[in-house]
Amino acid sequence: WHHPRVVRAGRSVCCLLQPGTSGQAPLTAAMISVAQLEDLAEDKAKTFTKFLLTQPPAANGEDLLAIWEEVYDEEMQKVQIQTLNGPCDDETNRVFPYEKLQAVMKDGGNWKWPRMWQRFDEIERRGSAYREGEKLHFNMPNKNPNIVEQRVLIVGGGPIGLRTAIEMAMAGHRVVIFEKRRELKDTSGELTQLGFTNRINRPHMWPFVRNDLAKLNGKDFMSREASYPVFTEPDTSSIGIDELQCLLLKNALLLGVDFRLGVGYDNAKIRTDPKNMMPTWEVECSYDDRSAAKYGKGKGKNVEVFDCLIGCDGPRSTVRDTQSKHFGNIEKRKFMDCVGIVANIRKVNRKRLKELGFEFGQEPGDMNRTKMVFKDFFKQITDKADADIENLIYYKASHHNYTILVPKRADLIKHGLSGKVYHFAAGRDKAADDARSEEKNKLKKYCRSVLQAAGIPIDEQAENGGFVGAP
Repeated sequence: WHHPRVVRAGRSVCCLLQPGTSGQAPLTAAMISVAQLEDLAEDKAKTFTKFLLTQPPAANGEDLLAIWEEVYDEEMQKVQIQTLNGPCDDETNRVFPYEKLQAVMKDGGNWKWPRMWQRFDEIERRGSAYREGEKLHFNMPNKNPNIVEQRVLIVGGGPIGLRTAIEMAMAGHRVVIFEKRRELKDTSGELTQLGFTNRINRPHMWPFVRNDLAKLNGKDFMSREASYPVFTEPDTSSIGIDELQCLLLKNALLLGVDFRLGVGYDNAKIRTDPKNMMPTWEVECSYDDRSAAKYGKGKGKNVEVFDCLIGCDGPRSTVRDTQSKHFGNIEKRKFMDCVGIVANIRKVNRKRLKELGFEFGQEPGDMNRTKMVFKDFFKQITDKADADIENLIYYKASHHNYTILVPKRADLIKHGLSGKVYHFAAGRDKAADDARSEEKNKLKKYCRSVLQAAGIPIDEQAENGGFVGAP
């Protein structure tokens, strides 16, 4: 028996195992054989590789969470590493999960992993997450040495909630995310409720956002195809919401964020400790069957206490609705005030592109055009498609192409479209004799004619008339 040691980023790391019963004889603390460590490293490297490769459209956030449970299981959680402040422990000397994984797996036989670990080391630490004397700080002081560690609840596992959680974790706080949107399917396999990453919209990427994602291992955590429109198209840089969420989720998990899927926020009250007058949030929340079993909670209503409450639950925020006294009344989005059509279209292969008249079988470049500037372009759309469009956006993604059309409301009516907004179940209704089905077909025809007039490739002979299938 001995203590295998590795050195990284100026930090001496000693891989230890606390007593455990993970199918083997209990290991004495600070004692592990070289062979056992090698077996553990090999096993974890395989699972971790699978974790890193998991991404849309083949997988979603729920798949990622399931694999993470295999990566950072009870055995890995019991691993201790030696820091400048002594052996780590979860109460007084916490380390991030990625630090334990690196101590065990090292480079995993992958040339990208040292770069990945280094990027995590380079994320700025503050408060209790900052350890005096570590070389990764480059002799820079702790910017916020007086941060008091808080138990933080973030409601909502979208991009904003995940990025906020990462920032809170790097300040030394204990962060929990509640995300209630679990994907549900009926007995036939049809989706009846969207999960928290069932979105393929593509927001524009501003340079500072792109640079931030690069620091968070964006180029390594995303496939080459998914990375291309994010990091190599500066003028029209874009990213799929699902791709963004999975990228941020990987970072959040590796930085110790407790992501609780199937848990919904209901309400909260401020309670003040009569002895020290410290306020806390007494949060009422609901656990579904699976989350209740996983976290040892009662199904349905529960009450938990947090020091800080952050609402990242979208424009119809329940946190804001229930805490207007503290957060104020903010006007909600009026979705019906604007008209916009998002059309996700299938990729067309090179041979078919040539048949459709695209020279050399190549897709056109990305577009972000407005009628005020590109008058001739929009006149062409009017002449060919009899459509009055104000703006048009076309982004090439890794597995589909993303377009936004902004027509005038009167133009939709002229083409027999009502402009109604249908809820999720109604929007997916496939009844052939339903008036909604007729309107869907009209909408597809309208979009297809506009895109063809704009010189954007769409193959109406492909499945679903050239549009992507429903989630």
